[in-house]
Amino acid sequence: MKSLTFALLFAFAGTSSAAPLAGPGAGPVDLRLTGTMIQGGVVAGTAPADTVALRLGDESVAIDADGRFLIAFDRDAAPTARLTAELANGRTIEKSLTIAPRAWRIERINAPMRPSSSTAAFLALRKPELAQIVAARALHTDAQGWRQRFIWPAMGRISGLFGAQRVYQGSRVPIMVASMSRVRPAHRLSRLPMVW
Repeated sequence: MKSLTFALLFAFAGTSSAAPLAGPGAGPVDLRLTGTMIQGGVVAGTAPADTVALRLGDESVAIDADGRFLIAFDRDAAPTARLTAELANGRTIEKSLTIAPRAWRIERINAPMRPSSSTAAFLALRKPELAQIVAARALHTDAQGWRQRFIWPAMGRISGLFGAQRVYQGSRVPIMVASMSRVRPAHRLSRLPMVW
């Protein structure tokens, strides 16, 4: 079974140190969260100024210089999770989170699944691409894109949704990546909130 909850591991410059992230008196005195706590959801938060470590369950959560962070919940997240901040004075702040279930789209197809196989040529091309993806995800940067509102790269019919499943004659197949078809011109981009 997959991990029930996970933290979005955004890495920011200076967050690996045990020193407080901001001066005394700055920021909140409790963990503040904004967003919908639901399976597959993303929540933004702000930690107290003297936070030296933050964890969602067993996962470490990166915090930026002003105490802001993101957490997210897996498709199959448990009904509860615990967010814990460790402060510079040794005190800890714990917040119990209630994660709402989500009605995921399930498509039932009365046909056997036809497994596909990749050619050796395709796998040879794909291997370095996967290595680049792993390397990119391991980067610790000071990128600030996560603070911005989400901008759709293109508009069109969404043909695959995160968390959806197809059931082929009783055999479940997860659909973990969103996809889009019939793309419209880029000038029709719309701005949506990053946290949903």
